Amino acid sequence: ATGGAISYYGGKTIHTFTSDGTFNVTTGGNVEYVIVGGGGAGGAQGGGGGAGGYRTGSTPVNTNLTVTVGDGATADSDRNNTPANGEPSSVNFPAGTITSAGGGGGGARFDTAGTGGSGGGNNGNHSPSNGSAGNTPPVSPPQGNTGGNGAGSPTEASGGGGGAGAVGGNASSNVGGAGGAGVLVPTTFRNPATTFDPGAQWYLAGGGGGSVSTSPTGTGGAGGDGGGGNANVTYNGNGSPGTTNTGGGGGAAPYQRTGGNGGSGLVLIAYPT
Repeated sequence: ATGGAISYYGGKTIHTFTSDGTFNVTTGGNVEYVIVGGGGAGGAQGGGGGAGGYRTGSTPVNTNLTVTVGDGATADSDRNNTPANGEPSSVNFPAGTITSAGGGGGGARFDTAGTGGSGGGNNGNHSPSNGSAGNTPPVSPPQGNTGGNGAGSPTEASGGGGGAGAVGGNASSNVGGAGGAGVLVPTTFRNPATTFDPGAQWYLAGGGGGSVSTSPTGTGGAGGDGGGGNANVTYNGNGSPGTTNTGGGGGAAPYQRTGGNGGSGLVLIAYPT
């Protein structure tokens, strides 16, 4: 087949799509795939963005495939805005289209976190609030996890975004919740020359860390392995973005600062060389 960036490892041919494209089939056969949606953005005075949905499996292919790679969501500093969700990624296999949902945006100061592949972490608006649901729409096995809960007054710390491998961390006094961990890709795709998340080589779809809204001595939550962005390390910082082409959720930000953008998604397709 042709399409995407082609590499070879462990007796397999691997096609990596970091943007939309076509998998052009010359000879049919079984393929293994990984599909990751775009990550949700970190909230303003709010929670970490949820990771894009993560789905993997194998299926026979005997025709060309349309590959769609979702963009990560764009964050802003408006604490009144609806959380920004990532875009879905998909491949139209002959047996049926497989879609990985975009990650849910982190909850802003005055709005609830978004649902998605993994859910966004929620804010701590005066009273604790639960993180939003992952695996939305539901598939089996689940494509992601729930975001973390926010803590209430006086610090109003926020939860971390859910990751494909774990729920987002709950906030505590003066500390934002950590982003949920992502997952290791199947062994087929663990080429030593490949790096998805520089901090965790073969992980994808980690959630973004949650912020602390009102305490200058508070600490933002760390992003989850698999491209999740850190929240503001100190009270006055912006959230870090999710890593490009990992589906990582963006880190959150405190009052009048900007959350991190979600990381764009990824599609991997492999077959015996």
